[in-house]
Amino acid sequence: DETHLRHRFVQAYELAHVMMGHVEDTDGAYRRDVSFGRSGSIEEVQCMEFVFALLMPEDHIRHMVQTITNIKTLASHYGVAPITVRNRLKSLGLL
Repeated sequence: DETHLRHRFVQAYELAHVMMGHVEDTDGAYRRDVSFGRSGSIEEVQCMEFVFALLMPEDHIRHMVQTITNIKTLASHYGVAPITVRNRLKSLGLL
């Protein structure tokens, strides 16, 4: 279900922000970015790379695309939306 896939992505994305220390401003206040990588800031790019590596590890997906070329099948395998697989493959230069 699309909602489950979105929640999984958002959880990984938010975890990335926490793990990278992006959630606290210099004044100690907590902040939250909801652009999900669309802003193009270095923090957002880092978070997207974290999400890709967490949900679709590079070595594994490179191996998988040798036998599975259908984006929807790959998305189902990784439990992500097809657009997420497409973006991961683009980031690896495989699309």
